[in-house]
Amino acid sequence: MTEDDFNRLSLWPSGCKCDCRTRGVGRSTTGLFSVFRKFLSGSTESENVPVKMAGKAEAIGPRNGHELAPLNARADGSERPHGVTIVLQGSRGSLQREAPDEDRAAWSGKLQFFLSIIGYSVGLGNIWRFPYLCQQNGGGAFLIPFLIMLVLEGIPLFLIEMAIGQKMRLGSLGVWNTIHPWLGGIGISSCMVTLFVALYYNVIITWVFFYLFNSIRLSADSLPWAHCPVDNGTREAECNKASSTVYFWYREALDASPSIDEPGVPRWWIVLYLLLAWIIVFFIVMKGIQSSGKVVYFTSLFPYIVLTIFFIRGVTLPGSADGIIHMYKPK
Repeated sequence: MTEDDFNRLSLWPSGCKCDCRTRGVGRSTTGLFSVFRKFLSGSTESENVPVKMAGKAEAIGPRNGHELAPLNARADGSERPHGVTIVLQGSRGSLQREAPDEDRAAWSGKLQFFLSIIGYSVGLGNIWRFPYLCQQNGGGAFLIPFLIMLVLEGIPLFLIEMAIGQKMRLGSLGVWNTIHPWLGGIGISSCMVTLFVALYYNVIITWVFFYLFNSIRLSADSLPWAHCPVDNGTREAECNKASSTVYFWYREALDASPSIDEPGVPRWWIVLYLLLAWIIVFFIVMKGIQSSGKVVYFTSLFPYIVLTIFFIRGVTLPGSADGIIHMYKPK
């Protein structure tokens, strides 16, 4: 691999040319690119070998009797193991990336990583919503475009995203800025989408907490949504028009206002449940994957255990076969 081959790597922004400087492995181009190839492949055989690329080549090593400071030094003066600093300078600006520290947090095993990926990509919302989407979009006929797009787009994008993250060990902003500075907006958009999903998904978790604590009863008949409320011996008119479950949802859980022009006041217990949801999120992510890696054993496995129980219960109910046929029958 020559320097020209290195400059043609698609990883670097167009218009940038890199020259390299090493210390401790000799000044030959062959030795340098051998070291860098080991870095790209994840090898850690070459310890404490700093590499820097800049728009103009400068000699590394003793100069006028003075030894240059290692390029992989941390801000506090200590040396980063296997540190590699890459600086690209071109007509579109400069780009710098440092290799991850060896002590950077990592998954403790393949099982934790696998469970976290399953929990992230296959959410309960998708499983609950799929029968509804299938029923609303042609029944079994919906499976044909679904499977086609899953194979052509869903799985490839998923594998690409996972491979890039594992290789570069950077966040969304760092990955796209490294590929090309003009693609940094994709990383920003990804962060914004994650933020918005977290905001509204925690509201759903709040409703789950509300129903969870209200379902702790001695019998099903004592559930608050099992019957319409009675005032002076008369059932609520709204509840008679709909059902007890719908009335409880709109009047007790949401307390929905008559129109969008009347915002209303949030229920104080719903606010407390929302606060509880964010407190749980904080404790899960406070130590990064060191804490979240332990939680995925529950969050990724328990929902599927519950769904399996619901599935077994559902298929044993009278008329379950007719319902499954009706859902998947092409329309």
